[in-house]
Amino acid sequence: MHKRREIHVIPIRSIKNSPIAISIALTLVLLPLISASAAPTESRESVITPEVRNPTNASYDSYNAWVSTSILIDSYPSYYTPAEATIKWNIDSDAVDDVEYKIHFESLDGLYIWESPVTNWNMDPTGNDGADGYAETSETGMPYHEGVSGLPNDLPIDIPMNGTWTFSIRDGVNNGSNRGRIDWWELYFIYFAPPTGVTATDGTNTSVTVTWNSIAPEIAFDHYKVNRATSPTGTKQFVTMLAPAYITPTYSIQDTGVTAYQTYYYFVRSCEVAGCAWFSNSDAGSAMLVPPPISATDGAYTDKVQITFIENPGALYYQAWRASSPGGPYSLLGNTADLTEIYEDTTASPSVMYYYKGKSCTAYGCSDLSSFWDSGSASASPPSIQASDGEFWYVYLEWDTMPGAHTYRVYRSTTTTPPDPDDYYARDIYDPTTTYNDLGADPYTTYYYWVVSCVEPVCGPFSDYDSGWRKFRPPYNVAATDGTQTDRVTISWGVDDSVDFFEVYRAATVDGEKTLLGLPTGLSYDDLSATPGITYYYALKACDSTFCSDFSASNTGWRAWTAPTSIAASDGSSTAWVDVSWTGVPGATGYQVFRCTGTGTGSCGSAIGSPTSSPYKDTGASAGVDYYYRVKACAGASNCSAFSVYDVGWRTPAAPGNIQASDGTYTDKIHISWNAVAGATSYNLYRYIADTGIPNLIASPSGTTYDDTAPAPGRDYWYWLETCVGVNCSALSENDGGWRSILAPGNVQATDGTHVDKVVISWNAVGVAASSRVYRADSESGTKTQIGTPSSASFDDMTAMPGRTYYYWITSCAWGKCGDYSAFDTGWRFGYAIHLPLIMR
Repeated sequence: MHKRREIHVIPIRSIKNSPIAISIALTLVLLPLISASAAPTESRESVITPEVRNPTNASYDSYNAWVSTSILIDSYPSYYTPAEATIKWNIDSDAVDDVEYKIHFESLDGLYIWESPVTNWNMDPTGNDGADGYAETSETGMPYHEGVSGLPNDLPIDIPMNGTWTFSIRDGVNNGSNRGRIDWWELYFIYFAPPTGVTATDGTNTSVTVTWNSIAPEIAFDHYKVNRATSPTGTKQFVTMLAPAYITPTYSIQDTGVTAYQTYYYFVRSCEVAGCAWFSNSDAGSAMLVPPPISATDGAYTDKVQITFIENPGALYYQAWRASSPGGPYSLLGNTADLTEIYEDTTASPSVMYYYKGKSCTAYGCSDLSSFWDSGSASASPPSIQASDGEFWYVYLEWDTMPGAHTYRVYRSTTTTPPDPDDYYARDIYDPTTTYNDLGADPYTTYYYWVVSCVEPVCGPFSDYDSGWRKFRPPYNVAATDGTQTDRVTISWGVDDSVDFFEVYRAATVDGEKTLLGLPTGLSYDDLSATPGITYYYALKACDSTFCSDFSASNTGWRAWTAPTSIAASDGSSTAWVDVSWTGVPGATGYQVFRCTGTGTGSCGSAIGSPTSSPYKDTGASAGVDYYYRVKACAGASNCSAFSVYDVGWRTPAAPGNIQASDGTYTDKIHISWNAVAGATSYNLYRYIADTGIPNLIASPSGTTYDDTAPAPGRDYWYWLETCVGVNCSALSENDGGWRSILAPGNVQATDGTHVDKVVISWNAVGVAASSRVYRADSESGTKTQIGTPSSASFDDMTAMPGRTYYYWITSCAWGKCGDYSAFDTGWRFGYAIHLPLIMR
């Protein structure tokens, strides 16, 4: 046992029966206590209550007459509790006898009431008055000691220090006559502070971890005790105790004896052998359960899915949750019975796959939903199946729809014994359709069929079987040539079954009477009797020596015509059309004419006309453009021959109109203009010196004007044009004449009085001019009068009046045409004045 430090306050015994005295005594005694309470982590303190003497001198002559005296203590800190208490008293007695005593306590708030058992005490055997009684009650009168070896287990719990303490005494012998009084009594308390920082985990584990701070110095006490209650003021139950380690700042324990999800309140006390401190402040804590592992039946029952939970210690029952996909959402189905691990989902639809999870539960709550799911389903009653008997070239299977089925498995055998469930014949994964075509059955062989419905990966039981068989498959991919050959129609096909030969039929209409053409053993046949251009319908059967298939699907074919010959297309013979002609094909009832833009048939496009005979006038051809014309022979508007060879033809463009050639407007050229023609790429311009004859090509402009600088001045010329599109040109247009003007003479000079008989005019001659014309006027703006046509570059005006000024102009002439007037010059003739006398009569 460690050494304990005690403080004993000397009792005051001289004050008798005075409430004031009692109050003063309490004040004096509690002062050291209040001072000591400033250090609650001190290991141990003690205090002595003041003596209280009996104020009544009550006698002990009645067994039931208790003599009591009380003391009120209200100054201790609320977190202190006595760890050990001692009571002493002094009794005056008149006779030798024994007495009985008891102690009663009631806390200040009235929540704690405790009373010790009645205890007998033998008085001094000498019988002297004033005998002192003494008793230690540390084991019977004070705080909680449960669980400490060697101490009683029926001592009270939760006794604080503050409250009313009452000491009672009486005669110990029934009907005795002893008398006496209580002279004084004293209480000694030993106490220390409770631990601090108590915390408890909240549902983070399957147990509750309780942690608290150590109390220093721990050498002063022996152990910590952990208690729990189901409410902050509920009855506390001992959990465990823990010895101090002296150097550990905190302590913790795992409380594994709890019920998950119930809230507990944990208290910790520091204790020694004699007693414990008052309870610490509490902290609430709880434990949890882990989600349970789970399994679900897969088709084991037709009316339910059985869910089994792996037992989880501490669980009272389990919850079953269900979803239609692994990712949820999950819905609560229900709970198992208490302490059982089976739940039956009777709401599961047959053949529907479900996904299950679970929770572990107590009366106070449940765990999280399990992380892992398990799938399960209820099996369905087997569907009913029907198999076709020779109606088709395959065995057609059909069965009942089973609600919720993801897929169905089809089984086949040549006997009535069902095959192994894993040896299924056909399986449509996640295909809820309820039909199947057995294409792999041998023809004319009887098979037996079963079906099961499945919710992957669980399948139900076998259905009853049904037998079925199939015929030969008709030939397929039947193809007849469409006008690719002029001497035949070739028919080809495919086949699956092993057969000996085929029957080839021909009809004039899709539903018409079929005529047997031949019995080939290969996969093609040539119909040499087909009429060109006639469409036929071909169908086949596949046969052996005993059986034939149904007719195949029909396919049309026809024999081609020979192509028309002697194709001729006109080359610019008309501005309105291209004339196309050909030699007809016997039996053809129509033709198709194609205007192609190139030599290949890919450039032909659609037919431009469907005449019944030759020729055909193509009015839609663009003027001047070369086209390549082809013709097909047809039966009406269809079943035509191949393309004929081509012939090039074109429509001539229109000649330009409104030809205009300038008439002496220019001295350096003749200007020609005309109207444009749509589509023209150029024009050919022709010139001639007369309006008849063979003109000469002088230019090929792309526009609608041209300046001809080559003509001689003064001479007439005639012009024609052609419209051209590429190399294809129109006929010549109407012509128009034009001429180039002659330059006016320069340096005109007229004499000014040089001659008395004339005015001499001279000029620079124009080289091309054959002659000149001389004009004279009386003024610059006067009327010009031609006065001469010299062939040289001078002229004598003999008619000029002497002394009179004249204005002279010259024009140059050639080919009968003259040019513009030259600049003028003035001149005059010299004259003498003769004065004749005036003779008067």
